[in-house]
Amino acid sequence: MPVIEITIHGRGGQGGVTLAKLIATAYFLLGKYVQAFGVYAAERTGAPLQAFVRIDDDEIINHNQIRTPDHVVVLD
Repeated sequence: MPVIEITIHGRGGQGGVTLAKLIATAYFLLGKYVQAFGVYAAERTGAPLQAFVRIDDDEIINHNQIRTPDHVVVLD
């Protein structure tokens, strides 16, 4: 399986980073290598945020933000 990259867009307090961690945990329990992290503009409720998830069969060595995701989740 090639690397799967997911970007989640939302606002602080909507659970975007939590969603990224839940997706990563589910795939980790299936034996995959995963990465989940968020980027915050400001740590407050309502501030824009992005969260990223990478899933792969091999160890993930890329730690950059995802520019061309395979899937996009928008929370509103």
